[in-house]
Amino acid sequence: TRSARIPDTLPTKIAEHKTRSQTHFETISKPISTHGMTQKLNRHGIMVRSARNSALAALAADLPSPILADVTGMHRHTALRWVAYARRDWAEYLAARME
Repeated sequence: TRSARIPDTLPTKIAEHKTRSQTHFETISKPISTHGMTQKLNRHGIMVRSARNSALAALAADLPSPILADVTGMHRHTALRWVAYARRDWAEYLAARME
């Protein structure tokens, strides 16, 4: 009968489900490293380094260095360099390109 088969298969199904669930949640509970996330994104064509640098340059062009340092958590000297880079006078570069 059908009821006779249920006890035989039920423990197996519960054990399989428990094993799959434990594996799934163990994977989720472990945070991914910055390096690991960068590699995954790069594999999908998202170049993290260039995106990060572009975002920082855009922020540095709009914010004073103390605010940039506070918002991003970077050292104030690093923020100062980013602001100087973003506000660089490109006249020399453009003149060189015209030659």
